[in-house]
Amino acid sequence: MKSQDILVSAGGIVVLFLMLYTPIAPLAMASDAQSPNVQILSSNTSNDFNSWERMSMLTDQPFHFTSTNNLYSYQMNAILNGCAYGSSSCTWWLQGVVGVVSASGNEANLDYAKAEVWYGSNGPNFCWYYPGTTANLNQTGYDALQQINLLNSSAIQMHVSVANSGGTDIDTNTQTCTYASAFGSSTHGPVDFFSQVEGVIVGDVSAYHVTFKPLSSTLFYGYIDLVSNYNHMSSSSQSTQTGESSNLYQICGTGCPYSESYGSMYLYTVQTDENTETAT
Repeated sequence: MKSQDILVSAGGIVVLFLMLYTPIAPLAMASDAQSPNVQILSSNTSNDFNSWERMSMLTDQPFHFTSTNNLYSYQMNAILNGCAYGSSSCTWWLQGVVGVVSASGNEANLDYAKAEVWYGSNGPNFCWYYPGTTANLNQTGYDALQQINLLNSSAIQMHVSVANSGGTDIDTNTQTCTYASAFGSSTHGPVDFFSQVEGVIVGDVSAYHVTFKPLSSTLFYGYIDLVSNYNHMSSSSQSTQTGESSNLYQICGTGCPYSESYGSMYLYTVQTDENTETAT
């Protein structure tokens, strides 16, 4: 599976929409957070194998950090099986993370990709990827994409890729990982379906805050997808599922979110611009 195949599979409407949409700066903002946070919801309660979630973020312009560590991550968080935090009988969430570290100046280099299943407060990583090449994502038109396919109740397929402004892959990796072998299926599983998905750009570790500049600007264009066997999807603005934060705000354009058929399955999409706050 190649990243260009995945991008095309969502249909040309997403790519075209990203190119034509003119962002509108937010009028007023409260405290730093990824807010509003537009998420995809699913009311499905059946096994949804071969379903997948995807997050793509395209750099609109170079940026710089004001934080100490100069770390941030693209996080794709999915609540699983309709669980609530601390549920004792089912898995809580699956988190896909693409970590970025600043090497020098305005460079924002791909550092790693990982997936992890969180059950209550326990969430060992079970799927890792360290890139063979360094890709500076802080260049206009560079795309970071991650996708997680639910293969069965105990295994996922994790894909991550970085493409340059010409659409050529700089780095790409696809692997299948079994979480049951890492945690034991009796405590972490089975995973049968996604019930809530978000995509955020936040700090790299728990409770870490990252601030981007320039202010009052669109730094990223992005979208999240959920493809399901069941047409039970909708969306809502929710609080972020992760404790990390940033000064990016999701501005949803006209026609967002939207749903369409995807072969024998269903595709639900939320497209947003990632804007910095209007004032410090």
